[in-house]
Amino acid sequence: MAKKSTTKKLPDKKLVASSKANDKSPDPAKPTRYQKFNIGRVHRRELKNAPCNPREMDRYAREKLKKNLRSRKIGLLGPPIWNEQSGNLVGGHQRLFIIDDLEGSDDYFVDVAVVSLDPKTEREQIIALNNADMQGYFKVELLDDLVRSEDGFDIESAGFDRVGLEALYDSAGMETKILDSLFSPEALKETHAAADEVDAAIAESDALKGAEKAAVQQAKGGADATAGNGKPEVDIALIKERRKQFNVKTAHENECDFFFTIVCKTDEQKHSFLRLLDLNETKAYVSSEELLIAMGLELSALDAKPETK
Repeated sequence: MAKKSTTKKLPDKKLVASSKANDKSPDPAKPTRYQKFNIGRVHRRELKNAPCNPREMDRYAREKLKKNLRSRKIGLLGPPIWNEQSGNLVGGHQRLFIIDDLEGSDDYFVDVAVVSLDPKTEREQIIALNNADMQGYFKVELLDDLVRSEDGFDIESAGFDRVGLEALYDSAGMETKILDSLFSPEALKETHAAADEVDAAIAESDALKGAEKAAVQQAKGGADATAGNGKPEVDIALIKERRKQFNVKTAHENECDFFFTIVCKTDEQKHSFLRLLDLNETKAYVSSEELLIAMGLELSALDAKPETK
């Protein structure tokens, strides 16, 4: 006669423990003594949000996480952490919020890492799991190897945007040209065209400065300027007019830069502005995609061509 399974539901917590977790027979493949959790299956409604959880996620970050979770190839790759003593989540709040949205309700079961923590330890571990001081950092040289891998590298699936990835490369003093391959040919062509225009503007500026300097020296020395109209004061006026035209041209060309600055009157106003848009207040930069999502606009708006007049 087959041995009766010891798997059962815990009525007070609606926990369906795995058969391995409840099997009393000796386990030759016993896990390390440092593993303090078991895997169980719990109804979503039994997973309470920890009231002391200080972690927030802005709308742009949520959209990136949502894209990852709803992918058929990726989805939920690890279990949320649930404290059976309090019924609170210790880790995985944001992922479950998004799964609620994807499921259309909170009426589903999910596998969790079941732990048993006292209130003080629970609070500490909620912080520890997300504390940047207890996490590593990206070694950009190895990250660059991944970017150059033959099977490709999708920066969005890895949670990056171009601005963030370029900031990492810049901080390591590494060339960012390889990142161009991660973007569309159209965007790459526009970026290179803008760079060429800026280079040409710098060259023209240097030439103008040299010509102006030579004309001034001629005027001061009383030498006869044989170039142009032959009169130093006329040549200087011509150079100044060309500089004026160049400044107007440069002001337009500077619009080719891929960033602009929003200025607030005070630091407090800056934080209020970011809070209103549900953006991370500690960020040093915000991508155009983040700003559009925060404003409730479609990302396709970035691809719209300007109207010709």
